[in-house]
Amino acid sequence: AAATAAANDTAKAGVPLIFINRLPAIDRFDGKVSIVACNDLVAGRLQMRLAGAKINNTGNVVILRGEDGHPAARDRTAGAKEIIAAKPGLKLIHNETGGWKRADAERLVSGWLAAGEHIDAIVANNDDMALGAIDALQKAGYKPGQVVVAGVDGTPGALDAIRSNWLSMSVLQNAKAQAQVAFDDA
Repeated sequence: AAATAAANDTAKAGVPLIFINRLPAIDRFDGKVSIVACNDLVAGRLQMRLAGAKINNTGNVVILRGEDGHPAARDRTAGAKEIIAAKPGLKLIHNETGGWKRADAERLVSGWLAAGEHIDAIVANNDDMALGAIDALQKAGYKPGQVVVAGVDGTPGALDAIRSNWLSMSVLQNAKAQAQVAFDDA
């Protein structure tokens, strides 16, 4: 919040600003400001809508959140939870932070599987956590596609996991397009 307030002061002073990939903490700036970011609420909704469809909107769902307090983690999770709430057959059994980290996601999912949890879909706020969930599933003896796993970002590792049928989907956060728009705005 302090950084955003300082940025607003900079904009008021006539210095153009460009925010890339992360929404600022305020809705209005005084001055020339460009915000180039994805709609993370829509990404979470889309991700959960597609993952839910793959399990016929019935079953146990786990959400792996990014870093608590991060706008993308908040909004992607909120979008996924909206869809879960609208589908009576879906049950959210865990909603934990993996801090955007593959190893943390693997540890969480491994713990749930070791405790005998039945998981039908894992919805991760980013691809690294989705890949960590896949690592846990592989170590527990699961086969590709046995659990629907969804990520966000469209990273090269995620695309490889999709080709191997371990990852069901990744919602693209087009970094190249964001960079181009930011460059054009500058």
